[in-house]
Amino acid sequence: MLAEFRLARIVDGLPHRAEVAVEVRPAARDAVRIGGDPCGWRREAHGPGAWIGGPADDGMVSSAEVAADTAAARALSEHTGPPHEVTVTAIRDSNVDTGRGHVRFAAVHATARALGFSPADTAAARLTAYVPAGGAGESY
Repeated sequence: MLAEFRLARIVDGLPHRAEVAVEVRPAARDAVRIGGDPCGWRREAHGPGAWIGGPADDGMVSSAEVAADTAAARALSEHTGPPHEVTVTAIRDSNVDTGRGHVRFAAVHATARALGFSPADTAAARLTAYVPAGGAGESY
C-alpha cells in the first residue's frame, strides 16, 4: 500500500509545506524504517550535485520516522489488524517553508492513509503532529 500526504497551507500569509510518502507492507511484526534515499528527489530537481544530508535532513528524517511509528502504533492498537512494516520513501521539503513539525504532520497522515483510515479516526492525529492554525492541510 502506497500513500502520500502533502501539507500545503498558507496561514496568516505564512506558507506551511511538507510532503511525505510511505509504503506499507504486511510483516511478521510492526516496524517503521526509513527508505534508502528519502531526500533523493533533490537530485532529480536540482541535478547530481544537489545537497542531501546534514543536520536539517537528519532532523526531518527523524521526525518522519517518529511520526510514522506513532501513527502506526496508535492506528493498529485502535483498529485491530495484522502487523505492518511502514517505510518512509520520500520526504519533500521547501528550504524556507518546512519545519520538523510539518514533516511529522505529513508523516502521520500518509501513514494513516496507507493503513486505510483517516487520522481523524484515531488519536494519531493529535500525537506529535503540528497543525498550523486555521487548518490541517490537504492532499492535493
